[in-house]
Amino acid sequence: MLRAAREAADRHADTSGTRPLIVAVTVLTSLDTASLEEVGVSRGLDAQVVALAQLAREAGVDGVVSSPREVRAIRGACASDRSVRCRVSPSFPSSTR
Repeated sequence: MLRAAREAADRHADTSGTRPLIVAVTVLTSLDTASLEEVGVSRGLDAQVVALAQLAREAGVDGVVSSPREVRAIRGACASDRSVRCRVSPSFPSSTR
C-alpha cells in the first residue's frame, strides 16, 4: 500500500510537476503495548514502531510520523532517513506516549 502511494505520487509529479510528500504513521500514540497485544501484535511497542518505520523506508516513502519518544530509535534503525514527529499535548486525553 505504501509503495503504491509513493508510485501514485511519482506519477502525479510526472504530469503536474509537483510531487506530494508521502508519510506513514507508525503506531498511534493512543496505543500502548497492551493495546497492540489485543490486536495480535506480539512484539513490543518500540520494536513495532521501528519495524513499521523500516517497512516505510523500504517502500520509499518520504518519512514517518511517530511519538517524539520514538524518534531516536527510528533514526538508529533508519540512519540516513528523515523522520517526522508529532507534538502531542500532555493534556490530549487519548495519548499514552
